[in-house]
Amino acid sequence: MMSKHDQDRSFIAYDLLVDNTTFERAPSIPFERVPSIPFERAPSMPLHNLCMYGDQLDCSLDMEMLSRPIPQLAVEVAKVPSQSMSSSSPSSEAASSTCWSDVRRAKHRLSCRSKSKLTIAEKLAIVQDHEHNRTSQAALAARYGKSKSAISKILRPDNIARLRSITSVGVEASQSCCAKSHNLELEKRLHVFVEANMSDRQWRMQTRRKAGELAAELGIEGFQATKGWCNRFIKRHGF
Repeated sequence: MMSKHDQDRSFIAYDLLVDNTTFERAPSIPFERVPSIPFERAPSMPLHNLCMYGDQLDCSLDMEMLSRPIPQLAVEVAKVPSQSMSSSSPSSEAASSTCWSDVRRAKHRLSCRSKSKLTIAEKLAIVQDHEHNRTSQAALAARYGKSKSAISKILRPDNIARLRSITSVGVEASQSCCAKSHNLELEKRLHVFVEANMSDRQWRMQTRRKAGELAAELGIEGFQATKGWCNRFIKRHGF
């Protein structure tokens, strides 16, 4: 084992050796330049959309560049149908969702018909509640389970006038509607006639005959007092 004095002497000798030693830099390996690979610019699209500032923009094209053949990859991309490319975009999906197909329109019409319709009495109650209590259309729609547009249609002045005129001719308020094709004057006169002849056993046949006479008197063209029309009239007026 070396003593401390010997260790100190060895350290001093090493320092002297390092100070007197000259170091030479190792020769570096020359850098070999790799020739760059030439790239050709792809043919550009016509610049007809860039000519928006008149003479301030140079729209000249390299005709030699445009005469080069289009790469095969670009040709394959161009052959892809536009429908398959546009169907994946969100904008096209949103646009197609707004366009109703015949099947979707038929389902919507069927669902609307299956819903319960408001009776004449309920429509008149909506009108009265809106006029006297100033109830909003949104509150009425929530109360009767209808859309706000349906309530707005009921509250139109022409519909309000028709609802009140329908009840004045004797149509039952429990009915859901009275078609606009029905002549209210004929309905009113025939209602009075049926009330006066209900005791007669042949009052249904007389109702049909009277309906034809009133239609001719009022000048209603194309009217036919069929058995089905007579049965619907009796149902509308609650006889």
